[in-house]
Amino acid sequence: MAVPVKVALRIRPLNQREKNDECSECLRTISNKPQIIIGKDKPFTYDYVFGQNTAQIDIYEASVQPLLDALFKGYNATVLAYGQTGSGKTYSMGSGYAALSSAMASVSNVEIQTSSILNEVGVIPRVLNDLFTRIDNQQNSNKDLKFSVKVSFVEVYNEEIKDLFNLKGTQETLNIIEENKTIRVMNLSEIEVKDSISTIQLLKRGSKGRVVGCTSMNDQSSRSHAIFTIFLEQVNCSSQSGPNSDIGRLIKSKFHLVDLAGSERQNKTKAERIRLKEGININLGLLALGNVISVLGEENPDNKPKHVPYRESKLTRLLQDSLAGNSHTVMIACVSPADFNMEESLNTLRYADRARKIKNKPKDSPSIRIVQPRAHLSRSSTISSANRKKVLEEWRLKKQEEEKSKPKKPAFKIGASAQTSFKSLVPTSSTFDFAFSVSGSG
Repeated sequence: MAVPVKVALRIRPLNQREKNDECSECLRTISNKPQIIIGKDKPFTYDYVFGQNTAQIDIYEASVQPLLDALFKGYNATVLAYGQTGSGKTYSMGSGYAALSSAMASVSNVEIQTSSILNEVGVIPRVLNDLFTRIDNQQNSNKDLKFSVKVSFVEVYNEEIKDLFNLKGTQETLNIIEENKTIRVMNLSEIEVKDSISTIQLLKRGSKGRVVGCTSMNDQSSRSHAIFTIFLEQVNCSSQSGPNSDIGRLIKSKFHLVDLAGSERQNKTKAERIRLKEGININLGLLALGNVISVLGEENPDNKPKHVPYRESKLTRLLQDSLAGNSHTVMIACVSPADFNMEESLNTLRYADRARKIKNKPKDSPSIRIVQPRAHLSRSSTISSANRKKVLEEWRLKKQEEEKSKPKKPAFKIGASAQTSFKSLVPTSSTFDFAFSVSGSG
């Protein structure tokens, strides 16, 4: 069943620079309606509209928390923050270095949990906290239910993909491959995590390596697009016994959390040299994303196949399944209320309006049956918990070896004018992916 991309519009308060410049406000919300008016009479309607005084937790609970329900049911999910530079995207996502430091304090210190610091925590730390709380609750109520959580963190900077979890001194540029209708990044680190605190620490370390810079519009401007991904595996171990009985069923899903770099204008940012080049590449990536959104949002009553320019940029390639693919997706569109930014805010509103017309086709991950081989059965035909765990691990290793022995497939080129082709396909991590892919990944 097709599910539309949901759009949450967030209006930030006037910042100090806008107050000093005596800017007027050009946006107003409609009471009890998810509607906003820009200028005198231009209305836009979205799924959610959050005013200047809306708390971080209210935005999270209304628009993002339902995606966790979908994740545990085996669906892929995506949260995408979009807006001009300085509009509040990184603050909303909670992916900045300072924000993550506050988030660490709020989840590790009971006294701080009741303070104003908790109010500043953004989407990503809240997702992680809820994720591990749910895992603990479910495992406490069902001892046969096991979970595995891995995370990755990449940035797209000047059309190059970097691994923000790479601990090496040198950063290599990573390439994209497509395997079984699933988009993957070759050699990307996928790190297993056990709790929210250690995951936020890891995310904080990765965030420190993200490229930021100062412009006239934003003292801490993100110069890259960042994608933090949570990989969730659920195994429900069975107590059944006998030949060909189940020892477990596995479900796999993903959650992409995306902080896009802000669109910008050189005459406002005063960017020069490196910052100017970064701004050009940021705008090109966002233009490609806008083109994809425009094509996907077009009415197609005859349901005819249409070309979607996913390969025009690395960003759109990575987000391919989040837009009109196998994912429940929410876009958080961030805007400034200042009349100085009215044109940029109007562009964001139009962008978000087009995104709302996109229809995704999320499918739950198929439950994979893991069968107990006859050779592993005891005389009494019963399987202890320890034996089930041992057999499950042997099954995983066997599948991993089978995957390694598969012949390599030829790779494709990215982008119509791309000059680089990839020599071979290799798995993205040393751990075998033993979930079936359904129409790609989230």
